[in-house]
Amino acid sequence: MNGASAGPRTLVWACRRLLPLCVAAIAGCGGWRYDADRYLKRAPPKEQLCGMWVIDPDRTTWREARPLLRSGAIGPRHGYLEIKRDGRFAIEALPDFWGEWPGPIVAHRSGSGKWWIDDDALSGDSYVFLSFDEVDGEGARHKESHAVYFTQEGSEYFLHVIIWDPDTGDELVLLRASGDRQEKGTSLITGNNE
Repeated sequence: MNGASAGPRTLVWACRRLLPLCVAAIAGCGGWRYDADRYLKRAPPKEQLCGMWVIDPDRTTWREARPLLRSGAIGPRHGYLEIKRDGRFAIEALPDFWGEWPGPIVAHRSGSGKWWIDDDALSGDSYVFLSFDEVDGEGARHKESHAVYFTQEGSEYFLHVIIWDPDTGDELVLLRASGDRQEKGTSLITGNNE
């Protein structure tokens, strides 16, 4: 395999990511500027990537999600993304950031599938790619996938989910749940020991 051929999912993903950048460049749009230093060029070490990730309400800029965060309908106590060492992931009760087209947010959807690390061909940014096998207990449509980018502040990493169009600045930001929460088996949804 020489990497020259691309499957339908890759082409859809590339179009969704590159088209807004091309349109902005051609139109001379001054409202959005690509920040080459925003996301990490190298993924976090596996021991810091694998584990539970919850919504960071302070860093999330997803406009449609802000009212849900303020009301408490979504937030770090409701759901999580678990990145597992075996190359699988599980999502429990997070807003549906992975849908194909904008629409009303389903506040609590679940899913599972495979993940891997890849690099953005245009920017060189590293990301974790989520490819869904299942959503809410049913087989996933092949288009349900998403790239999640990384930032770092000090020794802490954050996952950035770009919502629909990067020009909007809408992101769902996840932070890693503390190690003691995972080790003690505390439920991220209820806060009770399991």
